[in-house]
Amino acid sequence: MKEKEEEYKPLLDRDRVTLQVNQNLSGHIELIQDVTNYGTLLIPRCLVSSTRTLKDLIVIAVLLRQIVAMLDAMEVLISKGAVYASNLPLRAIFEAAVYVRWILDSDGESKATCYYVRNLRRQRAWADRVLPGTDEAQEFGDFPRFIATEVKAEEVRKAAREQKEAIDKHLSRPKYAAINEQFTQLAGRRRREVSWYAPLGIKSFKAIAREVGKIREYIVIYGGGSEAMHASDYKQHLKIGDGEVAFEPIRHLEGFSAVFNFALSIVFDAYRRILREYRPGESTLFDKKYVEKWRSTFLSLPQINYEYEYVRI
Repeated sequence: MKEKEEEYKPLLDRDRVTLQVNQNLSGHIELIQDVTNYGTLLIPRCLVSSTRTLKDLIVIAVLLRQIVAMLDAMEVLISKGAVYASNLPLRAIFEAAVYVRWILDSDGESKATCYYVRNLRRQRAWADRVLPGTDEAQEFGDFPRFIATEVKAEEVRKAAREQKEAIDKHLSRPKYAAINEQFTQLAGRRRREVSWYAPLGIKSFKAIAREVGKIREYIVIYGGGSEAMHASDYKQHLKIGDGEVAFEPIRHLEGFSAVFNFALSIVFDAYRRILREYRPGESTLFDKKYVEKWRSTFLSLPQINYEYEYVRI
């Protein structure tokens, strides 16, 4: 085996941060795991209790699953000390939870239909990217560069044609045709696809967050997650003093209490909302479990502070 690169310890000290996690956050990691496990059991139970409409499938098998999957991702990241990176799945949890509440609050089937049709149109666009003569293929560029042989390229094109034909046939069904046409009209001549909620008169995710009473969470959680996603906040990477700087370690525990509290607060709220919709008889049992099993650790937020070593610039 070739000699491995050694990390620069001031920026990335895996052993040190793993020890810090084990010493300070083991109980909190176990709580995230337990709440995640509960979610994995909640998905099939709610699906069985539902009428299996499109709304139910989107809410339970897609959005609730997304919440549980992203909470699991947060546990993996935090257990390795990557607290800053956990802002990304936290943002995903918040977005899915807002959609759950918005769909369940009213007109759920229409909202789920828009979600589904927009997904089909996205799949069709990917098929078009490998089919000669389409606008998508022209924008995507020379497709065969990405595969081994032209024979393979033709196999991919054949599969894409079949997929596109199947999607078009599905979208022509009365249940989806009108919504599909709305998307086409909203895309306009430039064929710029709009968000899945646009046919319902909603212009942004922020508007949905406001409608379900989560605008403050949107500002703090979604905004913070966006800064992490787009690298738009230098303070997460660099501390600047008077003529000196200090690098933020790539893995550290600073900010853990905030992401932990936000994530579990959102997940608990989402679980309760879904239980009220699909298994109302379990709501009391869930609250009992929260009080007896989870609340103590959830409310015990550690205070984590770091001292930084600055260098002259």
